[in-house]
Amino acid sequence: MSKPWITFFSQTGSEIVEISKSLNRWPDVIITNERPTRLRTINAEILEKDCLITVSNKPTEEEIYDILKLYDSPVITLHGWLRIIPPSICNEYKIYNGHPGLITDFPELKGKDPQIRAFEGIKQGKYK
Repeated sequence: MSKPWITFFSQTGSEIVEISKSLNRWPDVIITNERPTRLRTINAEILEKDCLITVSNKPTEEEIYDILKLYDSPVITLHGWLRIIPPSICNEYKIYNGHPGLITDFPELKGKDPQIRAFEGIKQGKYK
């Protein structure tokens, strides 16, 4: 039996869709934060899933814990999650961040779809 998979996103969630298709498995829980519709469009395939949970725009530690505590040793992935995960949660859970690079060193990777821009930059010899 595989571990529960919980994933977080703040943008479109398209990366989660692509990863799910390649793994032939959807996350057990997909978490996004409340954002104005004008700021993003959630991928339609995610909207069809009944595992989508929307938390407040700036969720509290307790709000996140209330979801995570329902699962035993989950694998947690971040895909454009634009919020800081509290240190206590980072220390308790194994979390993988899908961001392609250090935005402090590569500020041009900030924003929407950094993986695509990073891949294009690698092809052009901009990044190693």
